[in-house]
Amino acid sequence: MSGNRPRGSRYRLADARERFNDWRTGRPFPAGILTASGAISILYPPYAGLTIGQLPIRMATTAGCGSLIIGGLLVILSLTMWLQPVMHVFAGSGAILLALASIPVCNLGGFFLGLLLSLLGASLSIAWTPCQDGGGPQDRRQDAAEGRHRNRQTSAQPFAGSGPGHNDRRTQAPPS
Repeated sequence: MSGNRPRGSRYRLADARERFNDWRTGRPFPAGILTASGAISILYPPYAGLTIGQLPIRMATTAGCGSLIIGGLLVILSLTMWLQPVMHVFAGSGAILLALASIPVCNLGGFFLGLLLSLLGASLSIAWTPCQDGGGPQDRRQDAAEGRHRNRQTSAQPFAGSGPGHNDRRTQAPPS
């Protein structure tokens, strides 16, 4: 991977970026980003101070405690999506429940922005599937360099077993 490259800051940066891309492709990374963004937008309004001219405006309600709990748990679930990709369904399900609970508890789910971002991230987490082709990111880069494509089918048949002789009604004799 990096054994043949000369030592320099540009190559170290490229190696770090390559390692990060390898790490990122093996987990529901966009789901964690969206869920964490939703958590931040749920956490922010109760603790933010807005000043208009000389008038400070603060939202000092009971939503602050609920926002802290729900936002903190959403951050923990987004980290779970990244650090334990095997638990992506659990983390996504928990994030959906917390996002829906944020509607009455946390100022309409962070004014609907946190709700929508958290629901989208949780849905992506549940829908994520790990790579099934048996090759890691390094194998995919090598295949791309050699011009091979794993996802494209090489035969003209769209599905396995759909050719002649595989229970195709057109090739079978009519029942008598």
